[in-house]
Amino acid sequence: MAMPKQLAEGLRRRKARPKGLPPRPLIEDLPAFPISILKGLWPRDWIRCCVLEPGFALTSVRTIKLYRSKVELVLISGKPQTIFFHWQTLNGARRFRFRYQRPIFVCDCGRRAKKLYLLVGLFSCRRCAWRSGTRYASQTG
Repeated sequence: MAMPKQLAEGLRRRKARPKGLPPRPLIEDLPAFPISILKGLWPRDWIRCCVLEPGFALTSVRTIKLYRSKVELVLISGKPQTIFFHWQTLNGARRFRFRYQRPIFVCDCGRRAKKLYLLVGLFSCRRCAWRSGTRYASQTG
């Protein structure tokens, strides 16, 4: 069976990675910080911040300070990082909650993301991780 013309052309044009370079990191192997970890931890009064020690959920983070519009992290390396939130409004069925708000991370590039990945000592979105050279396991060949 012959190889399709488009596949043969793509394989021919594909640049081989130079020998001696370390393999690209995989997104699946990076430590992740999903927004769902913070679910149920929002303070009711928002006058003060909420200080957390994440423990086994985030092994790369030492402490978390949770505010209404941001989260301040201190990583294991001692490096601080501030990540801002955007409160996304959802319109649901009236029998549940008609107007529901949920937080979503805002990366330094301005993109909103539900999950941030630890890459080069800072948490960033999937697109920023992609730009720095990470790939999915299915894309390695």
